[in-house]
Amino acid sequence: MSEITYKLIDLNSPTETSKFLRLHNTLFPSTDITHKWINWYMRPQVATIGAFDRDVRAYGAYDDKRLVGIWCVEHKVLNYSTLWRTHKGTNVGRCFAVGIDPDYRRRNIFVELSKYAIACEKSLGAFDHILGFPQVGKPVIDAHLKSGWERILSIAMCSLKPGKDPFRTKPRCVKNTLALGFPAK
Repeated sequence: MSEITYKLIDLNSPTETSKFLRLHNTLFPSTDITHKWINWYMRPQVATIGAFDRDVRAYGAYDDKRLVGIWCVEHKVLNYSTLWRTHKGTNVGRCFAVGIDPDYRRRNIFVELSKYAIACEKSLGAFDHILGFPQVGKPVIDAHLKSGWERILSIAMCSLKPGKDPFRTKPRCVKNTLALGFPAK
């Protein structure tokens, strides 16, 4: 293993996109994403924000030319109300699709990749906050906390069976998720 380097993944490059696709599908086999999905979801969208022209960015950890870790963030606009006022148009980043190749785990690569991506996002200054929603009990939570994330709250994720009336059916809680975040400015 050579020294691990960290950089923004060029999702316009067919070579880098193929590396991303292979690692993503290794980490998340039930998703089985394709080049077509990446072209649709991760390429520049109609809306643009801040100092960059993408709604999705992916950061990578590389062992020489091998992509061994990913950390993605997408732009969301958060509208919410508090007792005192309504907040409209708060720019937040949602962290998603994060992970390290199974052959490279337990080497602190995730923490270092996260620190790198967080520093890049803070320097861009496009988001007020960046949020992530890992499942409670997953080892990635400790790694997030080591790299600068903070616990915000726990959320029960619930679902309804298709075709059921949401007002007459009690939702079934399927998992607990922890909301993590950090100020991005």
